[in-house]
Amino acid sequence: LDPDTLNKMVYLHAALCEALRLYAPIPFERKSPIKQDVLPSGHKVDANWKILFSVYALGRMKAVWGEDACEFKPERWISERNGGLKHEPSFKFFVFNSGPRNCLGK
Repeated sequence: LDPDTLNKMVYLHAALCEALRLYAPIPFERKSPIKQDVLPSGHKVDANWKILFSVYALGRMKAVWGEDACEFKPERWISERNGGLKHEPSFKFFVFNSGPRNCLGK
């Protein structure tokens, strides 16, 4: 398959994103702030603390993905408006990490 044909395979791309959302290749991620900060939740974190979170759990959170978060639904990645691929923010779809140290394979 040539790249142009692959780019037109929206449902295939959506199915791959959905599989990665539910079954992330790395189930946990660790971050460490370089200076004191406050998280959006209001929790304070000090410099060099180790913050561990579950990418596996994030992919199943109803507050993030809706009531059907545990269901395999590639359609959630397809825009109802134009039928194209919907791009989710990297801080929501964390499979490839986010920020300056994101995945080279992305």
